[in-house]
Amino acid sequence: MQRVTPLKTERTSQPPEVFLEDWRRFLQEHDHSPGTVKKYTQAVAHFLAWYEQEERMPLQLAALTPIALIGYCNELQHEQRKSISTINLRVSALRAWCAWLVDQGYLPLDPAARVKLVSGAAGSKREGLSSSQVNALLR
Repeated sequence: MQRVTPLKTERTSQPPEVFLEDWRRFLQEHDHSPGTVKKYTQAVAHFLAWYEQEERMPLQLAALTPIALIGYCNELQHEQRKSISTINLRVSALRAWCAWLVDQGYLPLDPAARVKLVSGAAGSKREGLSSSQVNALLR
């Protein structure tokens, strides 16, 4: 049976950095290594900075969608040409953060639940949509 957590809508308008700090404390309190805590919080902070640059506005939790997460992964893979291990670390961190947001009642559904890790040495040869194409699709 799935656990149901009531949504905490009164806090969802706060900046995501507030949630990031709460999550960092949660990781520390649940015996994650200092290295993991640092790398995971940095990974989510990189995503938040990327989102703000792309959308020209800070992330609001209601706007956190699988499309935004996949766009970020495409950016890492195709534009920034990050290593597979770096991409997978950042995806893992985003998955953990989103799962925590759902568990805490800040999101009704996990937007990262179906975001996949990159596999293989070469990664995907397919080109994803550009940011302007994604925005046009969403309009």
